[in-house]
Amino acid sequence: DGRPTVIFDPIYLTPGGFADLQNSLAVSSFPSGELRVIPNDFKTPYTDQFSIGIRHRFGAVRTSATFNWTYGHDQVAYVPLNRGNVFNDGGFYEYLPLINGYGNVVAANNDRKSRYKALFLQADKPYSEASGWGAGLAYTLASSKGRGFEFNFDFPYVFDRPFVPNYGDERHRLVVNGMVNLPMGFRLSTLATYGSGVPIFLIDAREGFGPRDIKFPGNVLDQKSFFQIDLRLQKIFKVLGSEFTIFGEVFNLRAGRARVWFELRDERGALPCSMWRRDFDALPAPLADGQRVVAAGGCDYYPG
Repeated sequence: DGRPTVIFDPIYLTPGGFADLQNSLAVSSFPSGELRVIPNDFKTPYTDQFSIGIRHRFGAVRTSATFNWTYGHDQVAYVPLNRGNVFNDGGFYEYLPLINGYGNVVAANNDRKSRYKALFLQADKPYSEASGWGAGLAYTLASSKGRGFEFNFDFPYVFDRPFVPNYGDERHRLVVNGMVNLPMGFRLSTLATYGSGVPIFLIDAREGFGPRDIKFPGNVLDQKSFFQIDLRLQKIFKVLGSEFTIFGEVFNLRAGRARVWFELRDERGALPCSMWRRDFDALPAPLADGQRVVAAGGCDYYPG
């Protein structure tokens, strides 16, 4: 593509050939930039996995409990290669200068690791026409941690870092589903999902932004928890020996102390909506599954 490039030659692997390469680079004009190098003996990342579980049936209810353990090895991590162990006047580690204007050298290694442990609990009562209802519950208790990140500049070596929660560390997750027959041949079903939140990468500068003050503890705070509930009301009609179904859905219906959130959907898409709780409670008829809603109004904004 027109950028200055050095084509590899096996002679560079000999002491004399490497010396000639250094001399040629010293007098060449290359743009400044970062060099990324990968060692010839770089390993392929892999994981060790182990799981054990038990299943039991209590009448019509099927239950199971499973424990899973996963350990990730030889994962990819980059560290600065030309950084020394002496602080400069600004308090940062001193970088060794490179020839012909190059920036820093970032080298890949296999020192990054991960650990994941989880307990899965599940209970399920299948729906049947005889009982008129069905329900299921799935709960996950998990712990996910990692040592090192893709790029590591705050510790001299990746293996000096402690294991901290990574982006997959959602401690609690609960999924509940259910279906029940209603009078007049209607059937109501629901799916509710709760997640306790995944970590946020934290940079601790409470003691200042200096190189000896700022800290990178990693993923230590959790995002806001997630909760969603979807409802469906359906009716099956039998006409001339055939069946057809009419159903209405309200997705992601959530009610808080001050506001109510929901979605209005048709065959063309979905519209996220919200109402003040006092206005929702004052509706002549409560919002329910399968309602046909006509919304009208103008543009406005909420200050602040």
